[in-house]
Amino acid sequence: MLNPSIPLVATRHGKIVGVVQEEIHIWRGIPYAAPPTGELRWRAPQPVTPWQDVRQADCFSCASWQDITWCRELGGGDPGNFSEDCLYLNVWAPAVRHEPLPVMVWLHGGGYTIGAGSLPPYDGQALA
Repeated sequence: MLNPSIPLVATRHGKIVGVVQEEIHIWRGIPYAAPPTGELRWRAPQPVTPWQDVRQADCFSCASWQDITWCRELGGGDPGNFSEDCLYLNVWAPAVRHEPLPVMVWLHGGGYTIGAGSLPPYDGQALA
């Protein structure tokens, strides 16, 4: 990362740019697999198709289909829009770092029935 004020990074699939909040870089909605729709539905995950332009990673992606009422009551809030195209991740990191840092991977709970990475209980800003 060349400029800590601009959260632009290169991944093996293409460049992404996120947002800065209170000295934390945040990238939201980064695809980690091809959308499991159409011919890919109920199949093993496939690689993401690389992109040429800088991809905006400034908003959460869709959550998987679920019971909205149950999620609001038990899952921590409103997960937003739903779609089968829901294989995305979010990253929080300090804007300024002087050495490599450990990485924590957190999968939201919900027993495969409710939950989303966009819900308030899974906001990684405090950890970053």
